[in-house]
Amino acid sequence: MLHDIPTLTELAVMTLYSQAVTHPYMRTVRGPRSKNINILDLGDFHTKVKTFCQTIIEQPEYLASSDATPELGSLDGQDWERPEAIDAVKQLIPRLPDLSECLVAFFTGALRTWIRFTAEFAPGGVIDLSTVKERELAWMPPTSDANEGILGSFRVGMRDTPTMTQHQWNAQATFQYNGTQAFMDAAFDGLDHVYLMRMAQKWDASGMETKRRKAQVKFDLRVAQMQREKDAMKRQREISTLTAYLDVVLFSSETDLEAKGITARKIDEQLDLLQNFGGDNQLPKTKKARGLKPEKVKLLREALLHYEKRVSDGGETIFHAIRRRLTVLESENMEVVADWCDEEEEEMGDEN
Repeated sequence: MLHDIPTLTELAVMTLYSQAVTHPYMRTVRGPRSKNINILDLGDFHTKVKTFCQTIIEQPEYLASSDATPELGSLDGQDWERPEAIDAVKQLIPRLPDLSECLVAFFTGALRTWIRFTAEFAPGGVIDLSTVKERELAWMPPTSDANEGILGSFRVGMRDTPTMTQHQWNAQATFQYNGTQAFMDAAFDGLDHVYLMRMAQKWDASGMETKRRKAQVKFDLRVAQMQREKDAMKRQREISTLTAYLDVVLFSSETDLEAKGITARKIDEQLDLLQNFGGDNQLPKTKKARGLKPEKVKLLREALLHYEKRVSDGGETIFHAIRRRLTVLESENMEVVADWCDEEEEEMGDEN
């Protein structure tokens, strides 16, 4: 039997995600009715997926709790695909203190990927602004199952012959898949072969591959720029949060936590400080898990005693930890150095 807590936590998170998102998503795009689904009509559905991920990020207890239900914890609200898997995770929850935090981190990464994966459905984009008729004319299935064999062949082909251009591979694949050889044997004469060779030479000399690679480099650079902008925004949000924390007056173990004016919100603020910067890893991660105000008062009193003892033993104070983190954030170099892009540009320059 597996007893390693970090590994169990990771497996539990993957199980919860598969039951909450993966299976419900596949029921839509690969279910019995999927043959009639046009992927271009799934913009609202993908928005629902991203909204659901954000909901779990804000309310992880919808999944990481003993009373989790598919009505709140599943993308489509239907029964769990594998209820026994959910039951197994529920039994492990008391042994997995970091489950909620890890689940939030996993869904945060998943949301980031969903945003990138569904960029073509963005508001104001081509698909969003297209008419129903236009989407019908450009109908596509919701999965790429029919292409997976071709894509696998492309990967192997490019690995075996890395100097082959994309249009050369496309031509060879088409030749093999649509019976071109039989047609040529039956209908071609010498002039036809000469014409094809001239056309192939013309295409090879047209610079199509160079243009494609330039477009790819341009796209990759744009993606890198978007990531830098997202990282900068995330860093600025953290700086703003930390700066606000510096204005908070930390209570002491002698503070009358029952005094009028000390609200549950203020207590949560103190608990957040102690949890994030006071070295107290035992505090519940979410406000709901901390209980009502009386339970929060008890948690805060114990956390303050623990923190004061830690500082008296030479530990770092909360506000020193915050300032140290701010220094790191403000001096951090967020620029992405894309050496591989430089290599691509140099290589294309050589071709030109």
